[in-house]
Amino acid sequence: MEIERRAAGRGNSRIITDVTGHQCNSRCKPHVCKPASPAMLIKVHAVITGTCKTLYRWGWIPNNPAGRIRAPQVPKAIPYAPTTQEVVLLVNAAFEQDADCGTTVWRMLVTTGRRGEIVRTQTKHINFDRSLIFVPSTKIDGSGRWVAIDKVTLMLLTLQVERIAKRRAAAGLRMTGEEYLYSYDPTHETHGSLDYYTERFTKMSDALGIKATPHDVRHYGATELIANGVDVVSAARRLGHSRPSTTSDVYAAWRPEADSRSAGILAAGLKLPAQYELPRAERGYAAEQPNRTSPELEERICSLRRRTGWGPKRIREHLAAEEVSVAESTIWKVLDRYGLTGGNSAGSPTKEPEYA
Repeated sequence: MEIERRAAGRGNSRIITDVTGHQCNSRCKPHVCKPASPAMLIKVHAVITGTCKTLYRWGWIPNNPAGRIRAPQVPKAIPYAPTTQEVVLLVNAAFEQDADCGTTVWRMLVTTGRRGEIVRTQTKHINFDRSLIFVPSTKIDGSGRWVAIDKVTLMLLTLQVERIAKRRAAAGLRMTGEEYLYSYDPTHETHGSLDYYTERFTKMSDALGIKATPHDVRHYGATELIANGVDVVSAARRLGHSRPSTTSDVYAAWRPEADSRSAGILAAGLKLPAQYELPRAERGYAAEQPNRTSPELEERICSLRRRTGWGPKRIREHLAAEEVSVAESTIWKVLDRYGLTGGNSAGSPTKEPEYA
């Protein structure tokens, strides 16, 4: 194949083989051959070895040649996830294109759904009363799941459903619940192309100088959930993984800020010898002076102490009855400042308060 000829029409990235009467467009480009990926080599190896074992077991071949084939080694992938700042730029760029595109990218980030799950979501999958959205199963049987959504996402989905209802009303149709949220059809009866969605998202990220694909967004979701304390089991369920180990080993990426917190946690439990301890910063008592008790309250505390001889606890209870909130430790400090903590409770203050 020298030229990849793609079908015409917005959102249609299908490669055609019958070029009769075809007029090339901007997406018809020279074909670029790419080597098989390590994952594809493993699939081919599994097919060959499984077939040979079956033929040998049924006696159709004298020996099993697949036993001499070494399985290809796949290097362990290093998960990549865009940063929070990059995700914010992607969301802003998507909303600049149109509201439906921005809502779709936002929904993909919040639900951490696969590309096919995002594209095939319908209006009937939204439960506005319980703030839930159903992510349909597209890759693994039984991976369809209800996930919670926040108020902002619920508001965006409400506006999108209203836009869909207006488009269908203009065509003389009513809402049935079968409408696709991601669609280029004015009636939203068919979903948009998966390949075109990926191409549109990739072009948007490339224009921003960001290396990100729709699949990288799932890595971002797994990384953020685990980094913010969500247990792996809950994160795996939200991403639709059958095993939590897939979420932690394959999808969660490394975050430098999390590593900095880890360094602080580990160092906090250690203690250096005295000669290596860092000097403590001088405490600025002058800066704390404006936070002292007001002169009126201090005069009230001293007056109660001189007239009744009450202790700090009884003074605090008396002031609380007058709806004046003050801590017992504060009363102790005020009495000590005026020399009224001992037997000098009936005398005058030993010193005047100083205020900044």
